[in-house]
Amino acid sequence: MSAVSAPVAFDLQALREAYRARKAELFSTLEAQGGSARGIRTLLQRLSAEADAVLRSLWDQAEMPPSFALVAVGGFGRGELFPHSDVDVLVLMPDGTSAAADPDVKSKVESFIGSCWDTGLEIGSSVRTVGECIAQGQSDVTVQTSLLESRRVTGNSALCDDFHRRFRATLDPRAFFVAKTLEMQQRHTKFENTPYSLEPNCKESPGGLRDLQVILWVANAAGLETAIRYDIRLYRRYPYWFDDFIEQRRYRVAVTFDPVTREYAVEETVDGKPLRRTTTRDFAEASQRLLSVDNLLVFHVAPGRPTRNLYVQMRASFDTSYFLTIIPVDSRTSWKKSKRFNVRANPP
Repeated sequence: MSAVSAPVAFDLQALREAYRARKAELFSTLEAQGGSARGIRTLLQRLSAEADAVLRSLWDQAEMPPSFALVAVGGFGRGELFPHSDVDVLVLMPDGTSAAADPDVKSKVESFIGSCWDTGLEIGSSVRTVGECIAQGQSDVTVQTSLLESRRVTGNSALCDDFHRRFRATLDPRAFFVAKTLEMQQRHTKFENTPYSLEPNCKESPGGLRDLQVILWVANAAGLETAIRYDIRLYRRYPYWFDDFIEQRRYRVAVTFDPVTREYAVEETVDGKPLRRTTTRDFAEASQRLLSVDNLLVFHVAPGRPTRNLYVQMRASFDTSYFLTIIPVDSRTSWKKSKRFNVRANPP
């Protein structure tokens, strides 16, 4: 009869030291860059990913109920974790569940949260059912804002999907806009309505980080998209004569955000027909695709036709029916020579 191996003990101290070492490595990489801001966003995302990994290990070790889920909220929910920020999490439970009424569940939740602190995570935690989350969000705009950027870390994915659907169904974009505007005005009054203080608060002062986040929150709550339409014209230029117009195409690229999957969808069309569709969870990547993709459209010249002296002009404009959330630039540009669209002699 073969001997049964004993279960390997969970080493909390080793997990804590490994987490500290990985954070120190990330910080040393940042310090090596000097005063450059390049790589800051990647650092914040990697810090968030490291915290995710530790939380998953602790969740499994605590043997949390399979019907529960661990949800990241607030800034941590965006997948960004600043070096000295709290790790805000929500232990999400199905409706009809009470951690206080079940000693076993209460013990597991307390064990999980305690082990988070022991590992070095500065936890900001809450334990709620789906219904309690929605009720608290409707009564407190701060809680609602935090839940707006929530994402699943581990646990029951169906429960998280149900929460996101019900949360969105009860979210009133207009009321949210009014509440965040009032909150912003109160915050500006606290800082005397000026960004030119001797010691400005870069996060809370007028024009600071929080103001930018308000724009993003309001756009997120309303489920708005950003779209740019390009009118592209192909010409043949003749010396000492007028340019000869050959062809015109309409290219449109739009970015939309799915609050359930937490993904940005980038959809491109040419003359109203679908061209390609890509998705990403990275806001910066979505905005980059919106404005900085090379050779988005190619004009193919028929065989046997001359290809010399061809050039392309474009005019870009934002669709007026959409709120601009990705990149704030001029709403309209004049016709100009485009380096983003090219001409090829031989069709594929």
